[in-house]
Amino acid sequence: MASNTLASWLLVVAWACGRSGAGVAAPPTPLRLTVALPGGGNHTLQVQVDPHALADIGVTKEELEATLLQADEQHMLKEVVIGERTIPVYWNISSVISDFLAVKTVDGGRVLVSIKNYTNVSLHDFDEDPSLRPASVDLTWTLPPALHSRVLEVTLTSGPHLASVSINDTLVMTRSSTLTRPQHRPWARLDQYGGCYLQVLNPHTGRVTLTHYFNTVTPLLDLELARTLQHLREGRVALITSYHDCSMVLEPEARKVLHSLGSWAAQHLSFGDGWAWVWRVGGPTLAEALLANMDDIYQSLGPLHAAQRPLHDAQRPLHDAQRPFHLHLNIPQHPEDRLCSSWPSGGEWEKRHYFCDLYDGYGDLCSCDDLLPARPYPAPRQGWWRENMAIVVLAWNRPRYLYRLLHQLLRQPGVRPAQVLVSVDGVEDETIRLVEVLGLRYLVHTPEGDLASPRISRHLRFALFKALETFEDVDKFIILEEDLILAPDFFSFMQQTSVLLEVEEDSLYGVSAFSHLSSSHTSSDLTRLQRVTSFPSCGWMTTRTFLTETLPKWLPVYATADWDFWMGTPLVRGARELVLPEVSRTSHGGMLGAHMDGDVTTWYHNTPLSTRAHVALNLTAVRKTPYEESILEELKKAQPLDVSDPLNLEVPHAQEGVWVARVRMLDSEDSLAFRMLAQALNLWHADARDHHFGLWRLPYYSALVFVVGVPYSRYSSLVQGGGQVLVSTPDLRERFLKKLETNSPMVFHQPDDFRQILGLTEKKKR
Repeated sequence: MASNTLASWLLVVAWACGRSGAGVAAPPTPLRLTVALPGGGNHTLQVQVDPHALADIGVTKEELEATLLQADEQHMLKEVVIGERTIPVYWNISSVISDFLAVKTVDGGRVLVSIKNYTNVSLHDFDEDPSLRPASVDLTWTLPPALHSRVLEVTLTSGPHLASVSINDTLVMTRSSTLTRPQHRPWARLDQYGGCYLQVLNPHTGRVTLTHYFNTVTPLLDLELARTLQHLREGRVALITSYHDCSMVLEPEARKVLHSLGSWAAQHLSFGDGWAWVWRVGGPTLAEALLANMDDIYQSLGPLHAAQRPLHDAQRPLHDAQRPFHLHLNIPQHPEDRLCSSWPSGGEWEKRHYFCDLYDGYGDLCSCDDLLPARPYPAPRQGWWRENMAIVVLAWNRPRYLYRLLHQLLRQPGVRPAQVLVSVDGVEDETIRLVEVLGLRYLVHTPEGDLASPRISRHLRFALFKALETFEDVDKFIILEEDLILAPDFFSFMQQTSVLLEVEEDSLYGVSAFSHLSSSHTSSDLTRLQRVTSFPSCGWMTTRTFLTETLPKWLPVYATADWDFWMGTPLVRGARELVLPEVSRTSHGGMLGAHMDGDVTTWYHNTPLSTRAHVALNLTAVRKTPYEESILEELKKAQPLDVSDPLNLEVPHAQEGVWVARVRMLDSEDSLAFRMLAQALNLWHADARDHHFGLWRLPYYSALVFVVGVPYSRYSSLVQGGGQVLVSTPDLRERFLKKLETNSPMVFHQPDDFRQILGLTEKKKR
């Protein structure tokens, strides 16, 4: 009967009840209920019920789990609406909802973190915390002595199992393996460290000024190789040696750059070839060698030649099938000046002379033909400038990334060097010297933790504590990481949105410059902002108030959780949201990192970035009330999107219109169904982030698509009649995985390749 209440059969997690009467009590039925809280956000409750009670009132487990329950201001549930039925209830859930978070620890266990543990904790409780004491750094700026000999003796070894570089009889790089030949497709076996190894030498001192490894399998590393070579200092001696294979991701664009720099072999490289190249930067190639993959030769010449291959050769270990080759040469001293004679002497230029003598890959910073000051003159403030902000830059041991970021940052209109604080994780000499040359303020953090996530998290904690101390009169803080790329209007974007953190203080905790769902087909309006219940990333801003509230409850060093995911939990942000742009103002420019691999790198690389110097943002539309009203109005126009076959999803994107798709989502961590739909829409699909209380708003070409997580989203009840609900099933997941299978990118030699490489191509008869 409709008058029955859930209070008679709904029990809290701690126990289950059976039904009285004859026979044995029925086992309890587990339920996962989603409750919308009055302050915003949803909470998932794990409960157990008497199955007979469910049957008595005509409600199934599936119906309840697909329903969003609404709690009032007193955390009371007074009714449950299922379809056209309204079932009165009387249930106080305040004792069930606990403000705690289970965090994994480095020893494989878990620790419960509760907000109640920090009610009386303040920043001053950490005044004597030894982990917040900066490390001391003692730098000397004395140039190393010049070589006694006028000749550099260099030997490069390249091959399928061995690569090395020796300079004046000193081994500076080596890589080897003991792989054995597989029984089939012997040329297709990959080595973990296959790729090319770059060494750059200062010919005056014989010192290595840059060493870098570019692996075989990570997409876009060929572009990083090309960019690195283009930023070397003129007159340096550069050496490349290959190990196992360096051709797999070497795309035509990168090959053209290598060819323009003087490489003859780059255009011919195929899988498994051995390659060694020595050249003077800005000058000629000094030596180059290419040894074609012998397995590939037999394969490309056809089955007859492959059959004639000696049996004993095919049975030999891999390291005997193609022996490495050695390239030896003596490089005479070049007459150019060791230091830039065109540069002024004294002051900041002395440190710049020293830095550019020891290190490489900094382009214009170390160009003798360029008198650009290391500390650029700040661009004048614009009309949109409204307040002083502190800019905290997190750095480690990737100084060339850091230079790219600081080069872009210090040229943004309105940015002053005095606003910038660089925090370096560990005593990284090259990174610290670069910051000194640029004349910026810095602190060095003593690393904490052995794993990547705790170390990054604790470094950020240190940097934020120190920023609060350093900039006592600043209310807004921008946080950047060393490997980011900034749009020309990045600082303009932050200055404009900073007002939102004041007028919307109760509902917003920060602004992020990056949107994970920003793609070429889902982002075009540079003025539009979004509100999301998510975490910040890739350049973000928050307030002194939020940091003062958050830092005392920061994750301990033994927690393995990533800081950004942790910051996005209700434990930290409460019911507050984050503001994002529709079109990102930053991009992740690092090819590899603690959480970067080939797929993620490619995805970030394809994220569109604003290119305009300034865009006036629509700040009114992202205020809480107008934003909610706009969504409700747009949802009224939405038509259901057919998601019954997400592998062949059809969105009428060529015409304007509003569509809504429903996906199964029991809580904020239940992401499988959304990820499938996002993948079908060619969007970020590693997890379910950047949503607004379980709702995603996606401008999809000319159309507008809403995705609603059911029952988690507070908008579930508004679209209950909106077509099917996409549910992740094992069969559907298997079909998606099969769709992802791709062919190998390996390129093998063809018979005519060898004639072209050796210059034996026949001339056409007239």
